[in-house]
Amino acid sequence: MTDREISIKSRFEAYLVQYGEEKLCLAGRLHEDFLREFPRPLLPELSLERYALGKSKTGSFSWWLEYNTLPLGSIRGGTAIKHVIFYSAKEAAWKYPEPFRSPEDAWKRLRADLIRLIEEHDGNDAEGVDDDSPLNGKDMLKGKVLFLYHPDKFLPVYKLEHLHQFLEELDVPPSEWQGRDNISCNLRLKEVFHGFAREGFGDEGASQIWAHAGAAAIAVAIKDFLYSQFTHEEKYYKIAPGEGAALWPECLAGGYISIGWNEMGDLRQYPDYDEFKSAFLKHDFHDNVSANTRKANELWSFYNLKPGDYVIANKGMSQIVGVGRVNEKGYAFREDLSTFQHVVYVDWEKSFDPPLPIAKQSYWGMTTMKEVTHKNYVEWIAGGDGTAQQGKGSDKPPMPAPEPFPFQAPPEGKIPLQWPVAETFTAEEERFFVRLEKSLERKGQCILYGPPGTGKTFLARKFIRWKYIKDKLLTQADAMTANVWIMVTSPRFEFRWQDILNNGSAQEFNVRAVQRNYRRARPGDKVLCYQSGKGAGEATGFVGIAEVAGYLDEARDVLPIKGARAFANPIPYDIVKTIPEYQQTQAGKMGNRGTLFEATADFAAWVKNYLADNDDREAARLLEGVTSKRIHSELCTFHPSFNYEDFIEGFKPAPTENGQVAFCLEKGIFVRFCHQAEEHEPMPHYLIIDEINRGNVPKIFGELITLLEKDKRGVEVILPQSKERFSIPASLYIIGTMNTSDRSIKMMDAALKRRFAFIECMPDLDLLDYEIDGLGLRLKTILEEINRCLVEFGGRDKQIGHAYLMQKGEPIRTIEELKGIYELEIIPLVQEYCFDDYAKLSEIVGADFVDINNMTINSEIFQESDDIFISALVKRFQSR
Repeated sequence: MTDREISIKSRFEAYLVQYGEEKLCLAGRLHEDFLREFPRPLLPELSLERYALGKSKTGSFSWWLEYNTLPLGSIRGGTAIKHVIFYSAKEAAWKYPEPFRSPEDAWKRLRADLIRLIEEHDGNDAEGVDDDSPLNGKDMLKGKVLFLYHPDKFLPVYKLEHLHQFLEELDVPPSEWQGRDNISCNLRLKEVFHGFAREGFGDEGASQIWAHAGAAAIAVAIKDFLYSQFTHEEKYYKIAPGEGAALWPECLAGGYISIGWNEMGDLRQYPDYDEFKSAFLKHDFHDNVSANTRKANELWSFYNLKPGDYVIANKGMSQIVGVGRVNEKGYAFREDLSTFQHVVYVDWEKSFDPPLPIAKQSYWGMTTMKEVTHKNYVEWIAGGDGTAQQGKGSDKPPMPAPEPFPFQAPPEGKIPLQWPVAETFTAEEERFFVRLEKSLERKGQCILYGPPGTGKTFLARKFIRWKYIKDKLLTQADAMTANVWIMVTSPRFEFRWQDILNNGSAQEFNVRAVQRNYRRARPGDKVLCYQSGKGAGEATGFVGIAEVAGYLDEARDVLPIKGARAFANPIPYDIVKTIPEYQQTQAGKMGNRGTLFEATADFAAWVKNYLADNDDREAARLLEGVTSKRIHSELCTFHPSFNYEDFIEGFKPAPTENGQVAFCLEKGIFVRFCHQAEEHEPMPHYLIIDEINRGNVPKIFGELITLLEKDKRGVEVILPQSKERFSIPASLYIIGTMNTSDRSIKMMDAALKRRFAFIECMPDLDLLDYEIDGLGLRLKTILEEINRCLVEFGGRDKQIGHAYLMQKGEPIRTIEELKGIYELEIIPLVQEYCFDDYAKLSEIVGADFVDINNMTINSEIFQESDDIFISALVKRFQSR
């Protein structure tokens, strides 16, 4: 076991011992209650009405899964579509998947597949569910069913992002869970804890609990441990316990917070937010639709409070009477209460008598419940400086936040092997790359064009990796090359190079600028030792080579450095500062203002050659293997200010020793990259020019546009400013990208179009054939419908690409990610396409997201409960 695994195992033992028999018994009883209601042998006879939400207020199979077994892992929230079939009271109709002709047909298939799913994990050779099963995409439903019937094999953790997070925290190699579904990840996570048990617990109490508590109880304890240790999302809500806090005494005594709208009855009877909102609006509690909608959102947010959320009980607009945290009991409808019957159970941690005064919050007068910030909480409750405000506190102390795990660095001097991860390419990508390869071989350069978000730059970079792998040009040696750093010392520092270079000892170097470099340094990296002798009468320049001896100690801000060899003669700074290889390093660009800089391969090679030329071959040999790594691709972006001087060559301002400014002739990125390609022929080099159409391409390339032609490669011209001979090597290829929404390909210069091949990249909806749990819509459906409207409105160039809904090459997985992308990326882009036509914008993105009359975006919808956002999306994009 790794040090981290040992640490986590130790913490889990302590957590299990302190977990409490009451919680274990509650989990066990709740699991038994469920199995008593829905024993496995009777599942083949389970009726549709007994399964689905909506027909009865309580008691159905889906109701138990979503509302009555919350301690056994929550799947609450989102739409009722997560259960595949449900009854809509709003429409007085059954809702079920489209391929089926009736709810009965859909139920027969769903019931059979649920049984197959359970049998698949019995340990025998059961068939499992087919690819066309209505269960596919319903990962939270499958996860909870499998846990309830196989608690010995699964954990009550159902969200894929949480499973990934926990596996990563537990040091499970990514190759064992990346790209896997919820079921595979859940099984792997449970196996980690089975491994802990096989190793044996050091605490006898933990061993006894593991041996004698039921499988469901142990699984729930593991779930609670994982969430308590690795997720720390805290939300804060102000909630008024009646007008003027009239109900505060009974809320405090009863351990709950309550609000009104009793006529709605038990909120657990509504399959989802849309059904609830429809019922709320029928009651017409308030003066207008807007007020009714706002209050419906408040009540639904109250219902969705989660364990651990903070509740701030307010009195009026400028007083607080209590603070607490929602506990595991959560929501209930209390018909025994005479006034407000919707309650959420709270462990009150502070009560204030007299009430705690705060600055007036004017908006509180219009809201029963409102989310507030952590900053608000600190200012109001802790006085802004962490000290408790005056008030009478409850007996129960606040729940402490779990301590973070200490950083476990690899053993000093050991370099972790980070071999390249084997990359796979889809059949579609392979076909695209072959096409791009042929285009580059024929023309030498190609432009990938299409609407924004179609992954043009991503594909260009992936093509280069594909090409190198295909031609076996990438080796493990290339990937394992150590970094080279420039480290600067000063007479002001206690650290001295002479103390370690001559005897190979190690010392700790205090972190200074550039701080991010200290975090990136790895054991085995080479260090070029620069000594500043100003004011000390010592030589200024490079005096030797050292090595990074360990990882950064972030607690103490020190990096261990070990001496390797002092140079026979220092390399004077007066020589180094004039050479282009040094000027292109981080140190050269920053004027040595700092202590740790990244060196370039070119500068390391220059140092090695200088040492060899001056008969210091032993020191030069230490730089072997660190200068062989070459970047065979380069990325630059064209923009309106990018010009010939940036790309080819030109005079640029540079500081002089006396503080004046002089103009020096500098090679541009294209000329430098061509020289590198020339030095390493026939190794192919790729220059990616992003947003190529945003620059003035003929002006940027100048006279060199002629040399782009395939038959002109190797032909020399005289550069007008440096008077140097220059040619473009045959091994250099250019891949440009352009968004057709910015500028049509038809408007490009004819001479440029003649020299480039063009490949169109359009949205690939098949990459988005994924349904986020609780949404009931495939990402593909959302983007397909938006693009259909955009094509009708503005033409095919105005579409939105699939990359908007992807991260790291995979479809986004959570409602939170979709909310952020929809609010901050998709709506603004469509808004730009629609100009000031807010009616058209509303038609494309959804009526609930746009206020047509005021010509604004309803940004509040993104701050409310996820269910409200989901309801707005479903209303816009669901066909049935």
